[in-house]
Amino acid sequence: MTKLAQHWTSVEAQLGFRHFRVVAQGGSGLERWVELAALLDSTQRLQVLVQVLKDPDHWLRGLQPVVEELDSDES
Repeated sequence: MTKLAQHWTSVEAQLGFRHFRVVAQGGSGLERWVELAALLDSTQRLQVLVQVLKDPDHWLRGLQPVVEELDSDES
């Protein structure tokens, strides 16, 4: 079993947050999952399959800077 990073950044907001930490793990094989807690509100949690967590289109390893793009109407 590969050791996972303890902190992750979501490409898109999840439950209104982008930065999470691993608080639990379970399952095996393709059903292996982690439970993530939002760093700013640890009561906000979600379960994610490890194969989705390792997809850089959805999640980035570690705490990455987040730069929100502004709509062109907001300038």
